Amino acid sequence: MFLGPLVFDAGGQVASVGVFLLGLPVLVLVGVLYALVSGFTTVFVVPLMIQRDSGVLAGWRRLWPSVRSEWQQYLAYAVVSFLLTVGLGFVVSLAVGLGALVVAVPFAIVGAVVYLTLSASSTVGLVLLGLVAVLFALALVVLWALVQVPVVTYLRYYALLVLGDIEPAFDIIPERREAARSGEDPE
Repeated sequence: MFLGPLVFDAGGQVASVGVFLLGLPVLVLVGVLYALVSGFTTVFVVPLMIQRDSGVLAGWRRLWPSVRSEWQQYLAYAVVSFLLTVGLGFVVSLAVGLGALVVAVPFAIVGAVVYLTLSASSTVGLVLLGLVAVLFALALVVLWALVQVPVVTYLRYYALLVLGDIEPAFDIIPERREAARSGEDPE
């Protein structure tokens, strides 16, 4: 009897759970490796690609010797970056949630007025309620972008500063680094 993707056993439930439990750590490991490669490609390899106007593989070939020799630094970056991403993600979610409540008030008032005056059963009323809902969704997207963009920018600059500190030849923002260290405005 077939009870799981890899199990052909008459006592199938125990075997399916066993295969699942054995496969779960492998799945977690693959997920973590994918996240590391994807994250390092975005924050470290892409700046190297920009610096030399090269491709992804050439960028990884430049980065890999540095990762092997300074693995502790990159591991520390990965841990701190993960913690910052989780913490700032929570703050962003909270800010967008509170902002959504504030933004929802005028849309709810307009929706209630439309509902009470035109009735939700009329075509015009349904169209106007749909329009209010679409405008509310667009307002939430704008709110999310206004909160998210500075956070992502901060995290990317942090990664660029780490990359330049680990390997000075990889520094693509030396004037900003000096300005940050001296407390001056770089422009």
